[in-house]
Amino acid sequence: MPPAFRYASTVRRVWRARLESGFPIVASSSKLRASRFSSGDSSSSRAACVCGSVIEGEDRPRPYAYSHRIVAAAQRQIALLRGINLVKVRRVSMPELRELLTGLGYGDVRTLLQSGNVVLTTELEPARLERTLEEEIAEGLGVDTRVLVRTRDELADVIARNQLATAGRDPRRIRVAFCESEPDPEAVRALAAADVAPEEFAASGREVYSWHPDGFGTSRLLKLATEQKLGVVATARNWSTVTKLLELADT
Repeated sequence: MPPAFRYASTVRRVWRARLESGFPIVASSSKLRASRFSSGDSSSSRAACVCGSVIEGEDRPRPYAYSHRIVAAAQRQIALLRGINLVKVRRVSMPELRELLTGLGYGDVRTLLQSGNVVLTTELEPARLERTLEEEIAEGLGVDTRVLVRTRDELADVIARNQLATAGRDPRRIRVAFCESEPDPEAVRALAAADVAPEEFAASGREVYSWHPDGFGTSRLLKLATEQKLGVVATARNWSTVTKLLELADT
């Protein structure tokens, strides 16, 4: 049985066991939640989120139980997996990834291409979602990878801020690096001063934009704009993929 199906099956068994032992399962738009009510005493009711740490009031941890911090309402978010499906390294099947995340309770899970682009609905805040997905993918698929998340509105803002995406330019040669945090200011100034024409570079917030008219393979700019020099973890997508992800989030 593929790892994703095995993991989803395990989680379903956990839910079934909770239901049979007095934990009614209540579906939400993101994680499935479980609530336990002691007989005749509503004041001692305790709630837990399936897939978390130790459940409040329990004397031992339960499988796959996380204490999630959530936002006010479920929203569409875009998860970008870093460095997967490169030749034979960190292979992740998109159907298995969708099955895993759907089985864990995320809403309307969709993927784009094979480079690790996921659109889903959840109540988790982006920073918490990043760490949670990393843990769940490692556990369910056996792949260790970093995950960077932007909400639907954040991605729309990323698109609006790109001044390099001018008319007539090939969107496949425009690159956006999504960073975990804002890159080092000194590194950004050094890149801005570098003589890499006809390539162009711009940094805004947590994103680094670049234009590579001759492609990525021979780019002098990319040799200067490494994670080590920027001082942040990042994962990049071309402009065509970025705009398609927003379209996917809106459908």
